[in-house]
Amino acid sequence: MEKTQKDHLEDTLDELVEDKLTRFKDKLGETTFQGRKIAEGVIEKAKSVKEAVLLISTYSKKQAAEITVSILKAINEPELAEELEKKTRAVVNVEGVESSPPHAGVPGEVEEVIEDPVSLLRTHKVRLIEVLSKHPGLVVQGANSQGLLSIRKYRNIRSIRDPNEKTEKLLDHIIGKGSGAAQAFIDLLRTLQNDFPALPAELIAGVPGEVDEVIEDPVSLLRTHKVRLIEVLSNDPSPVEQGAHSQGLLSDRKYKHIRSINDPNEKIAELLDFIIGKGSGVVQQFIELLKTLKNDFPALPAELLGVNRN
Repeated sequence: MEKTQKDHLEDTLDELVEDKLTRFKDKLGETTFQGRKIAEGVIEKAKSVKEAVLLISTYSKKQAAEITVSILKAINEPELAEELEKKTRAVVNVEGVESSPPHAGVPGEVEEVIEDPVSLLRTHKVRLIEVLSKHPGLVVQGANSQGLLSIRKYRNIRSIRDPNEKTEKLLDHIIGKGSGAAQAFIDLLRTLQNDFPALPAELIAGVPGEVDEVIEDPVSLLRTHKVRLIEVLSNDPSPVEQGAHSQGLLSDRKYKHIRSINDPNEKIAELLDFIIGKGSGVVQQFIELLKTLKNDFPALPAELLGVNRN
């Protein structure tokens, strides 16, 4: 099977050593192309696979390749840039990343049209307020866990009592952060389709021709289902925190700290963040723990419990 544009981007980014990848992310966070920009908070948390998806979902495939090649040259990686340029046959204007006009393309070739995520959110804003206001806390928590809200903004939005006003405030904030944040928010909504079945189909539909990647890494799985897990486990956090402690996943000090948190949502979010930060081995043990608690939490995501890494 021939490699896709996303595959080439992933392969290239995987070649970067840690300090060069950090410089790449810094440059990407500064890059604005035809009015579109990826939110820096989203970039900071991205791995190479996620970064490739961010590039393609924010820009067209051709633009994503052009921007990547340009940044590689800027961070003194000319060989990687040349190799990617050959593979993707990109036409690069290194000096004009921020103002390059769209390429005309080959006569008769139809350029894929991807609607700007900001415009998508604006178009469906009224409907989103109606749908998401049924359970705004879930969306606000999700946006916070994805790095789309600062701590101050998260607390501010959470403090709003009216669900319609809370949802509108969240949407206005996301829209104001630009295309990258808007796309990350749309991706979040796609993971919440079961919770909000009335979401506009046009908004949550995938990019034509793109097949969602099957992610088996336990850390990625836990991140994917983090919002849903917070909602489910916060109904009774004690069995989870006690189980994690008894399994040796929490030190006595960390266990006492998490138990001292009064808000059940914050308690579970803190626990999940700690587990995720410990790496794949600990995360898999935590998933195995959740499997033993599925009778206590019947609403746990089936995709999460169905993974067997033995």
